[in-house]
Amino acid sequence: MVVDAGQTADVGFSTRMHEGMDGPHLFHLTVPFRTAEGDDALHLYFRGDFGG
Repeated sequence: MVVDAGQTADVGFSTRMHEGMDGPHLFHLTVPFRTAEGDDALHLYFRGDFGG
C-alpha cells in the first residue's frame, strides 16, 4: 500500500488466545515503511487482559 504525505491508513488485526493463556499480555506490532529518506518502522505496543 502506498500512503502519500498527509494521508492516513488503518491497520487492523484480530487476536485469539488458546485455553490456559488467560491473563495480561503485552503485544508488539512492527509496521515497516519507506520514506524519501529511507526505510523505517513504526513500533506499536498495546496491552490486553484476557480473563478466564
